[in-house]
Amino acid sequence: MGVKIMSSYYCPKCTRALLKGKIVDPTLCNLSGSFSGDYLEKKYYKHVLNIGIYTVNSIFTHNDCDTNSTISYKEYENYCLLTSVSGSLEIDDHFRYNLLFYAINPIGVLTVSGIPISSLDCVKLVLFQQNNKIHAYPTSSIDIISKQCAYCGNLIL
Repeated sequence: MGVKIMSSYYCPKCTRALLKGKIVDPTLCNLSGSFSGDYLEKKYYKHVLNIGIYTVNSIFTHNDCDTNSTISYKEYENYCLLTSVSGSLEIDDHFRYNLLFYAINPIGVLTVSGIPISSLDCVKLVLFQQNNKIHAYPTSSIDIISKQCAYCGNLIL
């Protein structure tokens, strides 16, 4: 039985110091992928346009009871930008680097077989160092709201 490696987290201030110059500017990317390949396009459709083919999915919405109240490209870009400039770093148990931004209010909904299950209040920006893979999706802050920075000890959100 192996030892499970736990994720580590860093507050926004420590994140800026750790990642200085390594975060892609999302406003310079085509986040919908319509000109840069279908990887980003699939992610955009999955988390913004709610094409409804995923058993479990998180969707950015204006109203978490209405999965058809999806956000615009500009709003999606803004979530990516906010997360890239003020998010906290998560290094997960697979050594993937993600940025987290606590939106405080619901920004999306978790669906199972198209049925809204719960509100989501956090943005996760993944692959933020690659302009052809950077994308975001809504997630819950429940498991991370009380996490402390591995460097300074402050809360990460």
